[in-house]
Amino acid sequence: MAWSVLFLGAGLSIPDGLASQSHHRSRARSWLNSHSLASHAARLRARARREAFAAHPSELKRLAERQDVMLTGISAALLVGVHGGRDDVELYASVNRRDELIATHALEPGDGPVLVRWVPGELWPSVASDVAPTSAVLIDLLEHDDPRARREAARVLSQQ
Repeated sequence: MAWSVLFLGAGLSIPDGLASQSHHRSRARSWLNSHSLASHAARLRARARREAFAAHPSELKRLAERQDVMLTGISAALLVGVHGGRDDVELYASVNRRDELIATHALEPGDGPVLVRWVPGELWPSVASDVAPTSAVLIDLLEHDDPRARREAARVLSQQ
């Protein structure tokens, strides 16, 4: 349901793989009409499981350029008109690719410049893109350490 709301919140249609039944689309529209994304962002956390990693600086660009990840948060901030000031990498990826992604980029669990939001494998084909829907990027920025990015994301979300 969270992904359906995020697609609608970005002005996109809900992918067929997310909503195979018409009542699902109706429920998502109804939720979005009665809830502000800015005020209820925390209720959409079920879209993915967050995990932070330390990584060698040379891996950040390689990780962000992978074809099997979807940029979000600070990594996509400029694309949605929000300015951040850090070189962190934030992305969504399929939980089915977790072990391979960690091994390939020598990621170490812990506080670091990489934040991966793991999407359930069965949902990934329906949500995958180069960049997350605008509403997801903005909601992810609300959780970022950079106060300016949080403030700008909240401002943009409140105008929607």
